[in-house]
Amino acid sequence: VLSGRKSWVGYARLPETNAQLPEIRRGVIAPSDIFDSDLPDSKKGELNILYAKDYQLYHDLEYIAKAWKKLGQS
Repeated sequence: VLSGRKSWVGYARLPETNAQLPEIRRGVIAPSDIFDSDLPDSKKGELNILYAKDYQLYHDLEYIAKAWKKLGQS
């Protein structure tokens, strides 16, 4: 993150990427990481779209606070 190659929060990694999403750096965590269970790829894709559509720095801070135990696992 400090070198600029990654961001704190980014899209969930999926087998197929959505070409309509804006390109961003790979994140250390994804919005889907705030859930305890593993979500299906379709839900992760929906969360990626919502993340891109409604991006706010405050949301990133919320995701980091809620998923801090998962930092560095991706």
